[in-house]
Amino acid sequence: MKYTSRINHFFQRLIYLVGSYPGLAAGIITLLYLAIFQLSFLTTGDAWAESFAEYLDESIRRGWKEVFAQNWAGYFTLIPSLLSKAYVSLGLPLGYIDYFHRMVSIAFVTITTVLIAAKFNAQIIRNDFHRIAFAVLIVVSLTNLTSFSFIIVWYLGFVPIIMWCLHTEKIDRGMDASIGMFGFLVSLTKPFPLIVPLVLVRLMRTKQMLGALIVFVAAVFQSVQILFNDDRGIASGATFKLTTFLGSVFTGSGIEFLKLIHIAPAGYWMVIGVNILFLCLFIAIWKKRGVIFASSLAVLYTYCLYTYLMAPDAPVYFSLERYQDIYYYNLKSQREILIYAIQLLIIFIGTPTLLRMASRKIPVIHKLFLYLRSKALIVVLSFMSFVCLFLFVYRPIDVTSPGISNSAISAFREQLSSGEEACVPLAPTPVFFSEANWFFEYKTRCITQNYDTNIFKPDYKDMHISLPSSPGSKTTAPKNAGSIMTLLLPVKSSDGGKNITITEKISNMSFSSRVPSSIDDSGIVFVAFDVSSIADQQRQFDFKFYGSERTYIGSFENGSLMYYLYYKLGS
Repeated sequence: MKYTSRINHFFQRLIYLVGSYPGLAAGIITLLYLAIFQLSFLTTGDAWAESFAEYLDESIRRGWKEVFAQNWAGYFTLIPSLLSKAYVSLGLPLGYIDYFHRMVSIAFVTITTVLIAAKFNAQIIRNDFHRIAFAVLIVVSLTNLTSFSFIIVWYLGFVPIIMWCLHTEKIDRGMDASIGMFGFLVSLTKPFPLIVPLVLVRLMRTKQMLGALIVFVAAVFQSVQILFNDDRGIASGATFKLTTFLGSVFTGSGIEFLKLIHIAPAGYWMVIGVNILFLCLFIAIWKKRGVIFASSLAVLYTYCLYTYLMAPDAPVYFSLERYQDIYYYNLKSQREILIYAIQLLIIFIGTPTLLRMASRKIPVIHKLFLYLRSKALIVVLSFMSFVCLFLFVYRPIDVTSPGISNSAISAFREQLSSGEEACVPLAPTPVFFSEANWFFEYKTRCITQNYDTNIFKPDYKDMHISLPSSPGSKTTAPKNAGSIMTLLLPVKSSDGGKNITITEKISNMSFSSRVPSSIDDSGIVFVAFDVSSIADQQRQFDFKFYGSERTYIGSFENGSLMYYLYYKLGS
């Protein structure tokens, strides 16, 4: 009895603390989730595309003023630009900035969950434990590594801002100002024009000026930038057709929820079923929260769906007949962050009200509610519901994919940290999508050979040439190339951790690099070699590859061995 009493006291105290500090609890649970379920992600760097090629590059070449005003892809990128500049200015080793980027992303996600679950958001999700569950599940939904990357994760910051915009009552002035500053920074980092009218709705309903004014100024400023500096033609290329709008939103709503819970659509009836569920939830929200709240949430939902599915730079929606394409399309999956968040928000807001409405109309559910008068039983059922959702949504984040692996960076860490010239290959690689050609130029200008995929079509399916038996490969540097810098070799291997050696016969020089220990299911990895020590004046090269018998190289469609060369740009 003594020990039972102590256990009961412990759990009562724990419940009290969680209920008193739900934001803090959400932050701690988020970190525990990452440490337990996503440890490989937690301990890897973040060398995805723009994190090096844009943020690091700009931080090295430009001063504080220029970085502060950096306008990339038509919009401001305030937070990542300034943080990258701070890292460089402190003289920290450049070869390890990707680990700094990962830590920043994790810190930002944790702060965001704290704000989502905080007490002031009880206006949106009244139950403290439900807000914690909602915040954690949003993080769990980020199963695509690019969604969690240093260049994309900032979109998550709009979730607490959206919840704050939906408030109907004033909150503490200090907290309002804090959210305003958070919204200011996020709005100047990533574009989300719908925040402008949402802030006005909040101002109209709460009459609370300070925070709304701060966010409004930043959001308007960013929106103007998008309209007048539309480098990608996203805003200017946007089109609207009613039938396309209705078809894409209806289909996208169903498929995106199935994608969230990782259930492949077996037929269009599943899309219809999901939409009926969300329609019922919206009706419940409208009955409970009023027409302004429900319509704001509906506009937000349709906006996120349509802008993702019909974005001019990468449209996802094709037709009703090809509805499954949405499920399997992953090239721009980082744009699904807010879709998943809003779907979960609708579920957490609408479900309790919908169940109460159903209990009044359906006798069986009414009887069930009578049995659930026990608070302990409700807690148990809520926890079980959370576990079920967690199991459906959770997937390990793939950090070994050839499209996202930063293994090529590892070969150049010491070079970058010591200040040597380098041409560093970056993810995404051509396996991720065929036109990928990302690299980081450090203290030089780089050009690539064999990256013109219109001429050299890589064949990643038929990689059958064992390294020990691979023929030599002769090549000549392009006319505008200076000295050779880097060789990037895609291989298919079941021997992670083994060395690969390349020999350049003309210079009689050899170079070794290790196959990453962790290899994804495709078996394809990219191994990088620093070959800059080959004589500057050498223009012709004859490479021979050596390695494990279970490591294979492929070829381009013209029959030549598949590898990519990086050179200094010639004078």
